[in-house]
Amino acid sequence: RIHPPPQTPSSEPISPRHMIASLAKVLGAKRTPEQVVNALRDAISVSEREETEKAKDAVTKEILALKALLFGASTPNSSSVDLAATAASSSALVTLARDGDLLLLLTSHLRAMHFQTRRDAALIFNNLLRREV
Repeated sequence: RIHPPPQTPSSEPISPRHMIASLAKVLGAKRTPEQVVNALRDAISVSEREETEKAKDAVTKEILALKALLFGASTPNSSSVDLAATAASSSALVTLARDGDLLLLLTSHLRAMHFQTRRDAALIFNNLLRREV
């Protein structure tokens, strides 16, 4: 007999994999690189002031959006139009990073992020640092 999975109380923290899956659905809406960078700046400033889980989750959401803009969606049926849009978004993101001190922002506020988000921020940092515009 198969038993249903046990019910977890709502006060229990959400697992990182569940959070990433939920955020992937939310991030399906297209935003410009400027909007993502501005939202990341706002989320980090709130996280530095409040240091709550909700603020850290907002930073995680924006880092994932930044990662999606930079690396694109990892779906097997992505078309050439999606790849061209990703290339344009990543070029705009590199320009924003260079002009707006995004690299400094990411490195100086690592403590305002969850562990996995720190890893994603390091991945973004390395990629932005190595790109030429």
